[in-house]
Amino acid sequence: MKIRHLATKTLRHKIVNIICVAGSFFPSWNHSRNAKFVLSISLCLSVFVAICQSPSKKIKEFSTLEIDNVSIDRLGNFYLVLKKGVIKKYDTDGNFMDEFSNPQACPITLLDPWNPLRVFVYCREQQKIVLLDHHLELLQTVPIEPSLAVEPYLVSPSVNNFWILDKADYSLKKIDFKTSRVLEEVSVKLVARAEHDFTFLREYQNQLFLIDRKSGIDILSNLGKAIHTFPVRNAGYLGFLGQEIYYLENGTIHFYDLYSEDRHELAVDPTAEFVLLTDERMVLIKKSTVEVWEYKP
Repeated sequence: MKIRHLATKTLRHKIVNIICVAGSFFPSWNHSRNAKFVLSISLCLSVFVAICQSPSKKIKEFSTLEIDNVSIDRLGNFYLVLKKGVIKKYDTDGNFMDEFSNPQACPITLLDPWNPLRVFVYCREQQKIVLLDHHLELLQTVPIEPSLAVEPYLVSPSVNNFWILDKADYSLKKIDFKTSRVLEEVSVKLVARAEHDFTFLREYQNQLFLIDRKSGIDILSNLGKAIHTFPVRNAGYLGFLGQEIYYLENGTIHFYDLYSEDRHELAVDPTAEFVLLTDERMVLIKKSTVEVWEYKP
């Protein structure tokens, strides 16, 4: 992905240089004509770059029941959480693979399958972690001990550990899986008296990512220090692709590079409710259908 982005940026720079050189060959042109010329070429360039980045070929489309949440693993397989708590797994081309029928009808609060051999599920209502294998068969259930959190609102995996967001005092605690010992504890800085609706928690590249549907997407250090906030309302999902994160808002995918802080956008079908990306595929999840597209970032 990094190479493809670099190639696109290099091409853009070359065309801009050509525009500048072309302008120097026509000194007699007035500023108005020069501006119109540059504007026309810039618009053509924008269209060209958008075409390069847009999904080019639909691979598969299928109907689905109402979706509550989505996620994707590091291999590009994607997961749909149905309203009744059933989890369905599909490969990168949209072919059905496995299903977790959720026999106890546990409402699923958070799904993190990044490690496809140990799919992480948190059920707030039962205050327990459910671990599934790569076929979505039950491996283990881990109850959240009351001594660890008064109100374990969100729980997500870390390497050999897990994070708890305790809504009672808005603290984040890293817990050792084997010993249930608190390894780290930080306080999330929140606006006093503000309403919060936390729906997503994820550790990625030594940073913590938290979605609050009321205020936006927060990036925190592993010490709880606020790094950046995206003021997007009703964010449904935050994706990770290399060193970039992405989220969908009003028919536009917003990308943010965690290291360079570069940003770019990509318009998609405004009826899409979720989007999932790999360096070869784009999955658009709509109200009753799922579309899998070829995608070249």
